[in-house]
Amino acid sequence: MPGDRNDSSIYKAGKICSKYFSKIYIKEDNDLRGREPGEVAGILYDAVISSGTKKENVEIIYSEVRALEKALLDAEPGDFIVMFYEDFERAVEVVERIANNLPRIL
Repeated sequence: MPGDRNDSSIYKAGKICSKYFSKIYIKEDNDLRGREPGEVAGILYDAVISSGTKKENVEIIYSEVRALEKALLDAEPGDFIVMFYEDFERAVEVVERIANNLPRIL
């Protein structure tokens, strides 16, 4: 969530994610839009934990690239990954790099 959204909108987004995703990786945009580092991540974390997501299923990884890498590397066959990206081109590079290093399944 961009930092220029109000706290309640960020919190609601976290609650929605908690309802639909079993593993949540929280990242922050480079452009914090007026927020302090970690502020938006903290609101999202509080929301998903208060909604019943287990702490071991939530990670804060501030770097968008690192968070996507971690999600892809942790994924099991059949998992579905959703990312709210800031830098689409970098996200595609990460996906391609990791996909090209994984063994092909026939």
